[in-house]
Amino acid sequence: MSRTSLLSGGLARFRASCRPSTGAGHRFYAAHAGTQKRVAVRTLGVAAVAAVGLGCGLITTALCAPAKAAPKKEPPNTPAMIKAAAAYRERAQTRFEQELSGEETDDSFVAGEIEKGLPTFTRAEVSKHCSPEVQQWVTFRGGVYNITEFVDNHPGGAKILLAIGKDVGPFWFLFQQHKCARTFRFLETMRIGNVASADLIEDTNEDENDPFRHDPKGLEEGRHPAMIVNTEKPFNAEPPPELLIENFVTPTQLHYIRCHLPVPLVDPETYRLSISTPLTRQIGQDLVLTLDDLKTQFPKAEVVSTLQCAGNRVRGAHFQDKQKLIVGTFFDTAMGNSLWGGARLRDVLMHAGLDADGSGMNFVQVEALDKDESDVPFAGSVTIEKAMATYGDVLLAYEMNGKPLPRDHGYPVRLICPGWLGVRNVKWVSKVIASEVETPIYWYQNDKAAIRVAIQEGPVQSLIIEPRFNAKLDPDDDELTVKGYAWSGGGRAIIDVDISIDGGQTWRRANLQQSGQKKWQMWAWTLWECTIPLPKDFSGPLEIVSRAADAAFNTQPQKYKADWVVHGVINNRWHKVPVTRPPRED
Repeated sequence: MSRTSLLSGGLARFRASCRPSTGAGHRFYAAHAGTQKRVAVRTLGVAAVAAVGLGCGLITTALCAPAKAAPKKEPPNTPAMIKAAAAYRERAQTRFEQELSGEETDDSFVAGEIEKGLPTFTRAEVSKHCSPEVQQWVTFRGGVYNITEFVDNHPGGAKILLAIGKDVGPFWFLFQQHKCARTFRFLETMRIGNVASADLIEDTNEDENDPFRHDPKGLEEGRHPAMIVNTEKPFNAEPPPELLIENFVTPTQLHYIRCHLPVPLVDPETYRLSISTPLTRQIGQDLVLTLDDLKTQFPKAEVVSTLQCAGNRVRGAHFQDKQKLIVGTFFDTAMGNSLWGGARLRDVLMHAGLDADGSGMNFVQVEALDKDESDVPFAGSVTIEKAMATYGDVLLAYEMNGKPLPRDHGYPVRLICPGWLGVRNVKWVSKVIASEVETPIYWYQNDKAAIRVAIQEGPVQSLIIEPRFNAKLDPDDDELTVKGYAWSGGGRAIIDVDISIDGGQTWRRANLQQSGQKKWQMWAWTLWECTIPLPKDFSGPLEIVSRAADAAFNTQPQKYKADWVVHGVINNRWHKVPVTRPPRED
């Protein structure tokens, strides 16, 4: 799941967060009588206030320096301009809601254009607004924004505070999934004015500084052209539904890809994996393994395990009564079932001196090679019970479907934690630490900040893949075949999938295709199929519904509760697909 999605809080939250404050800071509002022409500014990141700040190191003296041209004297601030800014926000709010509802779309819209008649602020004035007491302001391109009431609702957590009082562009360069009209329109709902013309930053060539420039490209590097690309930078893509369940084991090039940061370039010859345990800390030296060590010093284990992004179905989590799409990173296919090969994490930890019972440790922290611009790595934690269990099947994997891991999937080594959601299966592993506590790193702690506990095992899930949303059935068919997948976290087997074509009033049991794994070690998904007779002479809309139950008798809830599933992640309500059966021709 994308934890950096601007719109993941829901429309009601944004309405609340978009109301501008009316505190003392507004006395600084001023008119800007400058030109309406497009102003070229350096756009190191093109997002709005929901992206994650990436460290203060990017904010340099040059960033805040005035342009070389002679400063233009700005007109005095006037109350009339405050009123103009309020009217502008009202119009921006209307346009934003039209964008959400699908009434208006303009993919070319970009935030931060100079708006004639709005107040003008210097960067020095903006920098004074760095706390709730005096309001929290940011700039983007030529715009100034009061984000005070949005900060607490920011999906990316507290890192947004690093950008307060500054230009958000450099902080969001790594999070270019926010480079979209919808994000820009939301940002404009918090617009309070323009950046003073003397403080506008000249445009620069970004290509050579783009941290994503080394990402895999094209089919030859594993990115299949059939994939549905939801964001380019970082790269997030899912396979088309029509291809997802064609194979029980997902072809590597059709496995969903979830990246939070740029894909690291790793030389297998110089790659090193550091293992830290109480024993290695006692002697003052971590166990360091090469890729070859991992392959030759430990027995190779294999496991068929399904990965599901916590953000799978996050778009569906925000469907309204009229089924209008609001937000999200993934649709329904951020799921893949692969054969993983590598060394057991348990074996590696014991080789580094950890006892089979975990030596009093509670967690295994896992750090990755992908880092943000403040040099903070992506990270996760696994409970010591899961890591050391002989039946846990946790791997330091170096193969996917019998071949070396592709770069997008963690080359050269990734964690495979069967039964846990994809975000815990850390890619590009660089360090493993047996610890008494969970990793303190933001990427993991952010989950806890949102829902008080870190997401680990996924809930029971089922989705309809065929027929597709709003499909028109053949009027001459007397029956309907419905296909899809189901999965539950923790290795809990799927024991039942029920299908309805009348919105859940009556149900039929589906036929299940399973891996043959044990009932409590069923890491792989279940594919299912159900053929249902259609009502004779019926024409009109039908609502297909799926629900699943697992070995612990957990079942999917009928309704989605937005106040419980924060940001739309781990959405597992009944899956519903409306279809239409046209009347037969005489």
